Amino acid sequence: MDLSYIKEHWTKRINDDRLSCINAWNSSAKDYIYDGSVNFENNSFLKFMRDKVKFTSEMNVLDIGCGAGAYSVAVAPEVRKVVGVDFSQEMLKEAKSAAERNGISNAEFIRRDWYNCDGNEFKSQYDIVFAHTTPAISDYDSLMKMMCASRKYCFLCMPARRSDEILYSLRLMLGMKKPNTDESAAFIFDTVWLNGCNPETVYENKTWNSRKTLDDAVTWYLGRLKEEKCLNEKEEESVIRFLSNVSINGYVSETIKTTLVSFFWEFK
Repeated sequence: MDLSYIKEHWTKRINDDRLSCINAWNSSAKDYIYDGSVNFENNSFLKFMRDKVKFTSEMNVLDIGCGAGAYSVAVAPEVRKVVGVDFSQEMLKEAKSAAERNGISNAEFIRRDWYNCDGNEFKSQYDIVFAHTTPAISDYDSLMKMMCASRKYCFLCMPARRSDEILYSLRLMLGMKKPNTDESAAFIFDTVWLNGCNPETVYENKTWNSRKTLDDAVTWYLGRLKEEKCLNEKEEESVIRFLSNVSINGYVSETIKTTLVSFFWEFK
C-alpha cells in the first residue's frame, strides 16, 4: 500500500446539503456543555497527551472539530494559546461560554468547516494539533490538512468497531452502506507511517448513552444522513416515521458502543 492508494480509496462522500449536517450538530450543542469532567486527572485522551508531550507556556495548539470546547478549555492553562475550530455555530457559542466560565483567556474559537476549508491559514502554525472523536477528520485529505497544520506533534482519537443501532437501521432502510471505521483506523496508521512518522496507538472501550426528544432526534438523524445522501420527501417521511415508532414517551434513546483508538505521532 502507498499514499496514492490511500488517497484513492479512503474518501468520504459528502452531499451538498451541509446545512442539514450543521443543524444536526447545532441541535446537540447543549449535550456537550463543558462541566469540568474532561480534565487531566480522569480523561484517558488528555492523560495520553501528557504522557507523550511536555506542555509548555510557549506552545500554540489547534483543536480540530472542537465542539463545545471541553478539550480546548482543559488544555489552555498548560500552553500559550489554543485555537478551536468547528463548523457548528451553536457548539462554538458553548465553547466560548465554557472558556469564560472557567476564566480562560487564551482560547480562541473560530468557525471553519475543516473538511471543506483549504487549510492554508493553519499550515505549520501549531506545536500540537489534535482532534477528538470528530467527523472533521474522515478521509485522506482532511488528515493531511491536520498533519500540515502541525510543526511537531499530532494526536487523533477516533471511534472504531462502533455500533449505532438506530443510525445503522436508518442507513440500511435507505440503502446506504455502513461506515467502515475500522478501515479508517488502518488508513490513518498507514498514512502517518508512510509520511515518515512512527504512530503510537492506545485503545479504550467506551459506551455512550444518547437520549433526545423526538424533534431533536429527527433533526439529528436527518442531518447525519443528509451529510452523505440527498433524501427525497418520501425518504424523509420514512425516517421520521421510524424514529416516531422507536420513541418512548416522546424520547429517542440509543446506546452506542465503540473502541476509541487514539493515535500520537511526532514530526522529526
